[in-house]
Amino acid sequence: MNSIEFHEKLNFYSQADDPQDLAIRIFGAPQQNIVADNAVAVKVFKTVEQFLSDHAKQISLYDLPALCELQHTVERLSVWTKGALEKEDHEYLRTLEKTLAASIKLTQNNADLAINPDSEISLEDILSVADEYHSFPDLIKLCIVGKDVLPDALKNAIATARELDFTDFVNEVTRRREFDPHIFKEMIRLFFKHAIPTKHAYFFSFVKIENLLTDIISAMPKDITHLDLNRCPCPRDEHVDNIVRRLNNLKSLHLRNCSFLTDVAITTIALSPNMANLQELHFDLSPLLSDAAALVIAESPCMANLRILSFSGCRNITDVAFRAIATSPHMAKLQSLNFSNSHGSNAGIRALTTSPFMSNMKKLYFTACAEITDVDVIAISNSTYMKNLQILNLKGCTFLTDEAILSIAGSANMSNLEELNLYACNELTDEAARAFSESSNLKNLRTLNLSYCTRLTDIAAVELVESPLLPNLLNLNLCGCELITPEALERVTKITRERLAARE
Repeated sequence: MNSIEFHEKLNFYSQADDPQDLAIRIFGAPQQNIVADNAVAVKVFKTVEQFLSDHAKQISLYDLPALCELQHTVERLSVWTKGALEKEDHEYLRTLEKTLAASIKLTQNNADLAINPDSEISLEDILSVADEYHSFPDLIKLCIVGKDVLPDALKNAIATARELDFTDFVNEVTRRREFDPHIFKEMIRLFFKHAIPTKHAYFFSFVKIENLLTDIISAMPKDITHLDLNRCPCPRDEHVDNIVRRLNNLKSLHLRNCSFLTDVAITTIALSPNMANLQELHFDLSPLLSDAAALVIAESPCMANLRILSFSGCRNITDVAFRAIATSPHMAKLQSLNFSNSHGSNAGIRALTTSPFMSNMKKLYFTACAEITDVDVIAISNSTYMKNLQILNLKGCTFLTDEAILSIAGSANMSNLEELNLYACNELTDEAARAFSESSNLKNLRTLNLSYCTRLTDIAAVELVESPLLPNLLNLNLCGCELITPEALERVTKITRERLAARE
């Protein structure tokens, strides 16, 4: 019998409802009444004792719950048969009880913790080693057998875990899911209780089986507040339905790059009172989503606490979605909106910039929105509802010209702007840079990305970095600006370093 077969059979025995059921599980057929027939009782004693003795080296740390259940069943068998057993048969019962006790003790000094069962090293010896020497799968194992593990130690171990640790963990939970479902659930619960969301994503990147993902979601702690499935390759609508039904305290949900999600999943999220605490929703790079997803979110009072909403890379999003979000009173708390790589145009931008419900907006992302023009940027700059804007990302909006930049630089509504991304807006010239350097409205600007704005020259670089009206400009990116010389770039680097040093 190999190790997997042994653990499977041990768990099968441990799940017996009573001693009579244990006899049936052992012999595979109905037996005489175990109380009335001493021979049946003795056969059970001998069989279980022999089974455990023959496979002592295969008993693992995770078998502790199964062994304890089996011990409880044997104790009941002892009570049932004590009066009926012949005196000489008591010896077999005592032998079985001792074997069970030894087996339980063995689980605390076993190969799952890289301990040779024949060595004199005890579990206490290992626990005396500093926590940071343990991988997080080992610490989770220790938790499962009731050993004291500091929560911070487990959190740190997960946060600093290597790829091999996650591979081992996923392989282990996959195996436990089939043979030890109670252990599987506990391992998942402990991981998600102590892992930060970015480690959720890393863990899920190894989960490639839909049924496994279903069981993981069903085992997660119901009170978790952040869930990141960004790197999982297999979420479908039914997985989202399971999330919505079980996890009623979520504040952020990341579903990036979910190729199989449809508008049905987003409808499930939007209409559920369980999702009323959501403040952050990401559906980036989900190709099947359409305007209908944005419409149902905008119309649902359950979504009224949203602060961050992202449809980045959802190519079927159009002005219809822009208008739905902009005109909904349920979206009044939104502070960050990402419609990058969408088909938004003048009508959608106009809806956003003329809506009082958008007055809390701090971050707008329109990366690679090819239809955005100077008119749209001018509308953003001139909107009193955009006066709290801190980040504006126009990366890859290749139709923008100096006119758009002049509107930003000249608007008092842009006085809170801290970050502006104009990557690859290659129609911009030194005139745009001069407008920034001479603007009294951009004192809070910290980051300006002009990479691959190929018409800029040394004049733009020097005027921007030396402008007394841009005292907080600490990150000026001019990568790929072929007309700017190495000498000018060196000057930019020198001045920004001096500013950073002065702030330390």
